[in-house]
Amino acid sequence: MSRNEMSVPHSVQEAVRACAVQAAQSSAALARASDVEIDTALRAMADRLHTARDVLTAANQDDLRSATSSGMSAALQDRLRLTGPRLEDMAAALRTLADVPHEPRDTVLEERPDGLVLLERRRPVGVIGANFEARPNVTLDVASQFLKSRNGGVLRTGSAALRSSQALITHVITPALTDAGLNPDAIQLVPSEDRAAAYALVSLPETVPLVILRGSGDSTRELGREAARHGVRTLAHADGGGVLYVARDADEELVHELVTSSLDRLGP
Repeated sequence: MSRNEMSVPHSVQEAVRACAVQAAQSSAALARASDVEIDTALRAMADRLHTARDVLTAANQDDLRSATSSGMSAALQDRLRLTGPRLEDMAAALRTLADVPHEPRDTVLEERPDGLVLLERRRPVGVIGANFEARPNVTLDVASQFLKSRNGGVLRTGSAALRSSQALITHVITPALTDAGLNPDAIQLVPSEDRAAAYALVSLPETVPLVILRGSGDSTRELGREAARHGVRTLAHADGGGVLYVARDADEELVHELVTSSLDRLGP
């Protein structure tokens, strides 16, 4: 049996389904939320990254100890690590997102001579899923983007970052949503460490019709095929890359610096 035909344990399937149902039940109210409520929640998340720093770093240290004992490479551990400066960068990104103007929900495209008005109407998907690698910062990145677009979310991360991600949900995202008057159930984190949870996430077209896939090329492609089999749409990021164009007369030292500085880490 191929991996994309793997049998998902019933307990894992039900855990993912429960997250999807909770997110779906709160998505309608989230769609009606005001711009002020959304941006207030984002700024509250940024503030809580500071006030909850100790508990966040403690959870992250637990993840790092497990990563070390399992033989994770130093480069991947660096990607997993939450430091003070990285938490500050995450908070700055949240405040920047809060300052981004909201797109109008209705835009007039054309007013015809016969009186017919053509409108472009923007509406949330409802619930969007996301499967991503073991990077705690992505948990907050994805959750904040879902919130800004007024979509509920079901997040599934790699097991190596699960403690850190759970701490972000418990001490940053949930209380920030609550304080802003929004239903905290809108953003769900799949609690299972089982990799099969990713396959369960792309098998629920009725509640999670769209899933964002990030990770290694092979696994992302397999999940994309599995999603298509269930009628779930995906936005996939599998194989990354970058291109640097260098002029013949470019400063050699600067070119060297640009290349090396882009390879110092596996992720932000």
